Amino acid sequence: MENASKALIMAGAVLIGIMILGSAIYLFNSFSDTTSNVVSVFEQKRISEFNAQFMKYENKTLRCT
Repeated sequence: MENASKALIMAGAVLIGIMILGSAIYLFNSFSDTTSNVVSVFEQKRISEFNAQFMKYENKTLRCT
């Protein structure tokens, strides 16, 4: 009987460990997605700022004198 109770305790500990590990992996993936979104927003902002330098010339006509 003593071995059976220790086996149940060990099985419970393994299940709790798997749950903790699964939660850690889920949080890591969640934070990774958030970081990817932030990087994407910054990249889009950088591209827009670069293009703004040239957009001011978009509708201008060239005058030859």
